[in-house]
Amino acid sequence: MLAAELHGKISDRNISDRMEDVLTSYVMSLFRYLNNLYIPLLFLSQARNLHGEFLHIGKTLSAVELFFWPKFSLNDKSSREPDALLVFSENLSNCDIAIEIEAKYLSGLSNIYTPEFDEDMDEDKGELEFLKYGHQLADEYCGLYCGNWNLETDTQKRLSLSERKYLVFITGHYELPRQDLLDAVYEVEQRKCYNTEINCGLNPGENIFWVSWRQLSEILETESLAGYPDYSQGEINLLEDIRNMLIGRGLVPFTVWQNLQPVMVYKSFWERKAGIDGGYWAGLEVVSGYIPFLKKF
Repeated sequence: MLAAELHGKISDRNISDRMEDVLTSYVMSLFRYLNNLYIPLLFLSQARNLHGEFLHIGKTLSAVELFFWPKFSLNDKSSREPDALLVFSENLSNCDIAIEIEAKYLSGLSNIYTPEFDEDMDEDKGELEFLKYGHQLADEYCGLYCGNWNLETDTQKRLSLSERKYLVFITGHYELPRQDLLDAVYEVEQRKCYNTEINCGLNPGENIFWVSWRQLSEILETESLAGYPDYSQGEINLLEDIRNMLIGRGLVPFTVWQNLQPVMVYKSFWERKAGIDGGYWAGLEVVSGYIPFLKKF
């Protein structure tokens, strides 16, 4: 809530957007307020791509910078605003991993498409128009590689030098929203980047990941039962508040019913009366004189 309010995300506009922004600020703030990043890193490590591969972050990272709703542009006329950007490193002088976060709760992707490319259109203008809008995940993935970020010069330089860049899509789905990821990968592979020195289409199918809010709920439940080892009481209170928030929003994993009692075999009235242990129709008397409806005419 604090991060969302400081960034002007709490307003009278669409309530689903506010709930989405607040949810994102709650969870991503764990990277800011926890001394031990085990739980939020475990959550991100559950993300997987279209190939079923999990996101490998590593455990040697000692520094992380968190940016909420940073803006970037792909050209002079367009801009995007992912929900968060995480810059991991062993020290603050370099950037080992950059993870861009796009989170959804009740709303869908913000995809805006321009008309199809016209062969008679000036080539430079056509490329700019093509990059102006598109699939939200595709735009944000390209932004990792050649976006002009509204960040401090030093941070943007470190981001540009990072060789490990990932986009993580977070939703409330039970299963991977495959079509959203397939569409994003297709558009990245099809578009022609205005920055010819960088290949924006470098392995998008391997570097775009998805994880569900429900997996964080499951992790917190497991850690709660274990007593949240290695966390202070204040951190435990924060983690429990987030767990209860997820439960309140229904963002919990699917639970398989267990220890169900067997259902008694149903017997019809005539079966019970005659003591017949047969099928459902057993013991029913034949009705005589029945004439099908159609034969009456």
